[in-house]
Amino acid sequence: MDNMFEKIKDLFQNHGVFIKVNKGNKIFLEGERAKEIYYIQSGVISISQESETGKELTIRICGPDNIIGEGSLFCNLVYNSMTAKVLEPSTLYVLSRKSLEHLLEEQPTVMVEYMKWLQTENLKHQSRVGALLFKGKKCAIF
Repeated sequence: MDNMFEKIKDLFQNHGVFIKVNKGNKIFLEGERAKEIYYIQSGVISISQESETGKELTIRICGPDNIIGEGSLFCNLVYNSMTAKVLEPSTLYVLSRKSLEHLLEEQPTVMVEYMKWLQTENLKHQSRVGALLFKGKKCAIF
């Protein structure tokens, strides 16, 4: 992990609320109001969507040093578009969306690093979608 991501991590550790979540619990649900962003300190969490027929598609498997719920930051997205389910006991830091936005606005260099991190994550997601479409589910989620 590079030095600038450490500053993003520090925002969560210094200003967030530390929580422990047991296996099988859901951190947020698709369709629920998006209020918080999460930094994963330990554990494994799946990010998934459910089709109209009830089929679940895992979009992402997240572990330590990942951020989840970030899709709502600095935009008008007020509902989660995915569900986060705990696959292994996990510890996280939670920040409200508004708090993180305010902290990043106060620290422009950290905001730029956050944007770089977010763009890298977007590129990874695009690659996963391509892998999912062309090579199958197992290739796409890891």
